[in-house]
Amino acid sequence: MQNDIIAEIIEVEEKASKVVEKAKKDSAHIINDAQINANSSLKNAIKEKRTINNQKLEKLRVENSKKIKSYEDSVKNSISIDYSEIEKLSDNIAEKICNSSVFDK
Repeated sequence: MQNDIIAEIIEVEEKASKVVEKAKKDSAHIINDAQINANSSLKNAIKEKRTINNQKLEKLRVENSKKIKSYEDSVKNSISIDYSEIEKLSDNIAEKICNSSVFDK
């Protein structure tokens, strides 16, 4: 009878040990699956954010390109006078003023 009780205790301990091992394996799989899902979610969120930011960046590039083109066009259409031309103009203006009758009085 003692042998039967001891055998039954050993059998229960073995079953308990198997349950604990199975629980450890199952929990490891659950944690691993959760980590895989979290990584996937994070990767998707980063990909989505990168796409949105790339769209914003492209929009800004287009806008800035238009602004630069507009500025370049305005510079091309502006009058360009170098220093020697300004000097000639000022000399002509000064000569005309000096030769005018304004200073004769």
